[in-house]
Amino acid sequence: MLRSKKGFTLIELMIVVAIIAVIAAIAIPNLLRSKMAANEAAAIAAMRCYAGAENIFHRTDYDGDGVLEYAGPGQQGSVVTHNSFVALNTVQINGQNIELIDSAFAGATTSATPKAGYYFNDIASDNQGNAYNAAFVYGLCANPGQYNRTGLNTFVIDIQGTVYQRDQGSTNELTAFPNTAATANPWIVCE
Repeated sequence: MLRSKKGFTLIELMIVVAIIAVIAAIAIPNLLRSKMAANEAAAIAAMRCYAGAENIFHRTDYDGDGVLEYAGPGQQGSVVTHNSFVALNTVQINGQNIELIDSAFAGATTSATPKAGYYFNDIASDNQGNAYNAAFVYGLCANPGQYNRTGLNTFVIDIQGTVYQRDQGSTNELTAFPNTAATANPWIVCE
């Protein structure tokens, strides 16, 4: 007895394709949300790392002038810096970079490559518009490289070490520390 070879019918193939399409429609958005959540968690961790590095810089008196300063824009004793979070990687003491933060983090400025989907920039003033005295205060902002693709929330941290978050939409990075106590569209403390 000969058996005839049978293949799949067009209907069966269309059903399989439809099932795969449904699974993809469910899985892809979940994957993107997971990636954004991971990027946001990495941004929060980077902000906390930054605060720790600033505190080490402050306690150590790298320039040896007897004044305990934070890394920041401008000149601190004999150490010239450009911005605080880059300075935490590139300031040289006795010919050696101090490298309190990694190079990927230090290079994640808005003109460079983001770190885990986020750009970082120094905050130059308080919420009243008063310029920060870089030697004795600091602030940092993290904003998504691509809003709604790499992240939703913008993060800020200041000398208290509290990380705040808020969905700023596609707004560019902050240069002044926000009023975190505002009741309309409040900033949320990251735990």
